[in-house]
Amino acid sequence: MKKLIIITGVIIYLSVAVSFFTGGATEKNPVVMQNSQSMINVDNETGNEDEYVLTVSDGVIIVKNHRGDVVKTTDTRVEILPEQDRSKLFKGIEVDSKKELDRLLEDFCS
Repeated sequence: MKKLIIITGVIIYLSVAVSFFTGGATEKNPVVMQNSQSMINVDNETGNEDEYVLTVSDGVIIVKNHRGDVVKTTDTRVEILPEQDRSKLFKGIEVDSKKELDRLLEDFCS
């Protein structure tokens, strides 16, 4: 029993250490940016580079570009937002301009 507890502890410790050193990034949920004040415009011939979707991943607001790539991860936890805002974010809020995106991020993240 003592060996099982030690082995379990080592596994948990290693999992936390790996998560810490990789910044929690996975293929499914990459951590691209942490600063909510700057934005990356992605240059792509097949779509409008100023089309974004605000949504939720791991309990925080994220921004995806027109290809579905995560281009911004905020520190704002959705649980602190009103239910109406959370509902919209879980469905995804489509944004057609960088100006509108910046305005919404300022509203949600400040």
